[in-house]
Amino acid sequence: MHIDDLLEETRPTTDPRPEGLELSRVQSLAVAQASVDRITHIARRRTRRRRTAGVLMVAAATAVVVIAPRLVDDTAPTAEPPGRTTVPVAPIQTPEFRNASQVLHAAGTSAAAQTHDTARAKYWRVDSEYHQSGDKVYRRTFWQGHTSTGYLFDEGFGDGGLVKMGVAKFSFQQQSLTWDQLLHLTTSKSELLRLLRADTGGLRGGTPDHYAFKTLGDLLGESPAPPAVRKAMWDAAAELKGVKNDGRMTDAKGRTGYGITLGDMTYVVEPSTGELLESRMKLAAGGSYRMTYLSQGPTDATPTVPTAAY
Repeated sequence: MHIDDLLEETRPTTDPRPEGLELSRVQSLAVAQASVDRITHIARRRTRRRRTAGVLMVAAATAVVVIAPRLVDDTAPTAEPPGRTTVPVAPIQTPEFRNASQVLHAAGTSAAAQTHDTARAKYWRVDSEYHQSGDKVYRRTFWQGHTSTGYLFDEGFGDGGLVKMGVAKFSFQQQSLTWDQLLHLTTSKSELLRLLRADTGGLRGGTPDHYAFKTLGDLLGESPAPPAVRKAMWDAAAELKGVKNDGRMTDAKGRTGYGITLGDMTYVVEPSTGELLESRMKLAAGGSYRMTYLSQGPTDATPTVPTAAY
């Protein structure tokens, strides 16, 4: 924990309020129901026309932080975007947060209560939209293939059809992992941080924690990471040096969360559901780029070009 967080959290307080006690109770229930033995993790760099180096276009894997896409358990064949995952408890009622650590740990607690099975899914589908300064807004749907070919629909390039992407590979710093390898990613916050910080020797332009922040956002935005791994990711992000809370923030779709920033990257986080709603990035040449996550979840449905508006 950072020293400013420690000082803030240990200052004199008044007696606990009823809503604070209720929050603790619900969070405890959420943690107890987390599927800690299901492990997975994903990160994959995404391609895009006129993309700027460093722009967060990752498939199967900003860090910050924007749904956190909507998590779903899509078992019925359908080509329509998946909906929100049904969780065993109601969204945690979160108070106003004093710092980034509180926001991110709350998101981790909520993520632990999500229910989705990625071990047997054929695809991990993510619906999103992205925008770069001076350009139009483009829709994007990505089907990451577990053991079969994946597909990408992106209005920003191609002829409007589906582009074959091959079997899913996920970026974890300088490594490329398979879906099944990601199922065994550590659920330990400390070990996850160690791995993220250790594998940055050949990267330039930022500190190890800056790269870790981006990688975590990529994984939370577009990966089939199970609840226990998602919790570890949020908790690891809370320990990064320099991460700050920008207060309440609204994404491009009008959804409200908290802005969490480190370096040139900002994530819009919804702590009561454990979702990453949007990631924003300041570009070196000026302007900005954002990816807004609309939904994500497992599906066995055959990929087809989306017809309905996102």
